[in-house]
Amino acid sequence: MRKSILSAFLMLAAAFTAQTQNIALKVNVFEELLRQAQYMPIDNAKMILGSTMNALGKNPKDYRKAVELAEKHLGTPTDSLHNEELYIALLENITSDYVLSSNEKIRPTLLLQNARKNRIGTVAADIDFVTKDGKKKSLYEIKTPLTLIFFNDPECDACEQVLKRLADSKTINQLVTNGKLTLLTMYSGNNKGAWNKKAFPAAAINGWNKSGSIDEKGLYDLPSTPLFYLLDNDKKVLLKNEPSLNAVEKRLQREERQ
Repeated sequence: MRKSILSAFLMLAAAFTAQTQNIALKVNVFEELLRQAQYMPIDNAKMILGSTMNALGKNPKDYRKAVELAEKHLGTPTDSLHNEELYIALLENITSDYVLSSNEKIRPTLLLQNARKNRIGTVAADIDFVTKDGKKKSLYEIKTPLTLIFFNDPECDACEQVLKRLADSKTINQLVTNGKLTLLTMYSGNNKGAWNKKAFPAAAINGWNKSGSIDEKGLYDLPSTPLFYLLDNDKKVLLKNEPSLNAVEKRLQREERQ
């Protein structure tokens, strides 16, 4: 751990004290620091990344490139470096710093607002939905120790592949059978016909947010589909915007052992 942090600091020192103004060099170092940050204690990573952004602020062109890279890596659920807590810390710095203009801060401000929604460790927003038999239900009515929400689109090819894997998942099916997990598939769009025609896993509650509250009220930030949310008994968020079913199964297995 200490070696990784020291390595990151040395690379930064080399980049920022060099006589050259090579932007590519500084960008490469920043990307490497984002990788190293994944292995640091969260408070250390926030401090180091914040200091790095301050240093980059001396050259607005470097700073803007770093903002783009932070969104690409830390802020994108499908990226291997995705880390929302680090991204929130960076966005807080970016939106309060002096480097970007007011217009340039519009996007980071919106991204920060979205990132703060249903943050890990907070209580997830309630969702109203209807099932295929027309019954009106809500997320908060679910009483199992764990709730897995699968946000999907019936016209999404990737969602179809994950649905097939969900139906065959021994981990998920066993937990549902044992009454420890509720699997809730959730569609927030307006194509009722496509949703009605879609086949869902037998173990799932198939929900459609008919009222449109997810989008209209901005209850959840869903940058893409498919995505998973895992909630505990109190509806606190354990996993947010997780695209990987493998990651979900590993977390469920961990929760089962506890």
